[in-house]
Amino acid sequence: MTSSESGESIRIGSPFAVDPVAADPISGDLTASPTVIEPVMDVGSLRYTAMGATAASAMVVGFAAAAWGWFPAGGAAIAALGCGLSIFGMFSVYRFTAMGLLAVHLFLFVANYGQALK
Repeated sequence: MTSSESGESIRIGSPFAVDPVAADPISGDLTASPTVIEPVMDVGSLRYTAMGATAASAMVVGFAAAAWGWFPAGGAAIAALGCGLSIFGMFSVYRFTAMGLLAVHLFLFVANYGQALK
């Protein structure tokens, strides 16, 4: 008689793995339900693109800041690109990061634009 005939279940995978639905990764509590961060709007598969836009917006900050001293007109264009990326990033789970990056890019846009007018 095999184990499948006797009604026993055979565990497949790691013996140390816990059920991902029953475990809360932040507190380590195995009985609590996990906290799920919901995006502002469910955009389907574009959610991952919005997450990438947030990361790209973070990378563009350095270029817009460096352009402030060397080429302010280009820095204003780069900061405008960063504003667009961070607005699109608000549709991901990193919406608070995207909002903070939007504020930084708006500041850099105004600073670069003011520098370019001098």
